[in-house]
Amino acid sequence: MKKQIILLKEARRIYYTLKKKNKSILIKAINNKLHLIEVDPSSGIRIQKKLIPKEYLNKYKLDNLWKINLPEGWRMLYTIKGDEIEIIAFVLEILDHKKYEERFKY
Repeated sequence: MKKQIILLKEARRIYYTLKKKNKSILIKAINNKLHLIEVDPSSGIRIQKKLIPKEYLNKYKLDNLWKINLPEGWRMLYTIKGDEIEIIAFVLEILDHKKYEERFKY
């Protein structure tokens, strides 16, 4: 079975911004977690469907959302799509704690 990870535009933008700012601890953690997702896509924390922000449901037409905690209160959010032949994890966003709380209305 082929497994693949794709960082969507917003996640990719934040990733490169963190890299430019020399946030090496975060970048290393993100890279480690991306590898973990590649090995086991369900390694994150599954978010209950009723808690998935409507913005994600409307924008990405997803039916699952996963979260991975990162250092300094950052989070990585992704969804899994696939079949018996291929699994793709789409990283939607990498966000700090404040933005995460806003997104989930905490």
